[in-house]
Amino acid sequence: MALNFCPGCGKELNGKSNFCPYCGCQLIHEIVAEEEKKNPSFCEKCGTQLPEDGENCPQCSCPASEEETVSGEGETPTGEEVPSENASGEIIQAENPVIQNIQPPVMAMPPKKSKGGLIAVIVVAVLLVFAAIITIFAVSASNSKKVEEYGDNLNLVTMTMLSGAAKAEDAGNLIKSVWYDTIYEEYDSETYKYTHSNGYGFNDDFNDSLAALFSDSAFRAQISEIESNQETVEGLMKQLQDPPEEYEAAYDALMDYYSAYLELTGLVVNPSGSLQTFSQNFNSADSETLKCYKAMQIYIEE
Repeated sequence: MALNFCPGCGKELNGKSNFCPYCGCQLIHEIVAEEEKKNPSFCEKCGTQLPEDGENCPQCSCPASEEETVSGEGETPTGEEVPSENASGEIIQAENPVIQNIQPPVMAMPPKKSKGGLIAVIVVAVLLVFAAIITIFAVSASNSKKVEEYGDNLNLVTMTMLSGAAKAEDAGNLIKSVWYDTIYEEYDSETYKYTHSNGYGFNDDFNDSLAALFSDSAFRAQISEIESNQETVEGLMKQLQDPPEEYEAAYDALMDYYSAYLELTGLVVNPSGSLQTFSQNFNSADSETLKCYKAMQIYIEE
C-alpha cells in the first residue's frame, strides 16, 4: 500500500517512510496500516476472525465481504479520500484526513444447543411410563386370573369331596347293616346274601359276612370309586395350598372339611374295631363332613 506522492507537498517519494523527507508530513499509508492492524476483519456469517491474506473464512468457508475487497471511487479500501489533481496538475491534499468506516469487531455467538438430546430423553421417559403401565395391567390381569382359577378349583374340590362322601355314606351304612344283622341274626333282603354266605344260616362270625360283602363285585366297585375319589381330592388340595388373600378364610374352612372327609372315607375303605366303635366313629365322621360342607357353601358357587 505504498504511496508515490506526498499528500502534503505533492513531491514524489522514493520509498516507504513514515514522514515525508521534504515537508515532514506523516504519510497516510502508515496510518492506514496501523489502523488495519488494530481493527482485524471478521466473518459476517459466523463471527470468526479472518486471516490478513485469506479470502475465505477458515470456520465456515464463507467468501470475504465485497466491501473489504472492492473500494469506492475516490476512496482507499479503508474509506479515506485520495489526493486529487487541480487544473494545473498539482496534487491537492484533502484537509484533516480521517480514517472512516472502521467497524468494531463482531463477537462470535456461541452455537445454539441442540434440542435433539432433550427430545430423546422425553421420548425414552414416555416409553418407560407406558411400559410400566402395561406391566402393571399385565400383573393385575395375571393376578385376577389366578384368583379366578383358585375359586374354580375351590368349588371343584368341595363338590368332589361331597360326591365321595355320599358314596362313603352309602357303603358305610351297608357295612353297619351286614355287621349288625350277622351278630343279631336280623333278616334283611339287602344283607341276606352276605350274612348267609355259608349257605345254610347266619354266619357264626361277622367277619365272614364282611368278607363276603367286600368280595362282592358291585360293592368292590363302589369301594374303588371311593379310593379314586380320595386320590382326586388329594391332587386338588395340593393346588390350593397357597391361597390368595381373598380365599384365606375359605381355605381354613376347606381344611376342616377335608379332615372330616378323610375320616369318613377311611373308615369305609378299611373298617376296624367293634360294631359299636365303628358305628360311633362312622356316624360322627358322617355328621362332621356334612357340617363342614355347609360351612363351605358361603365360599363356593353352586
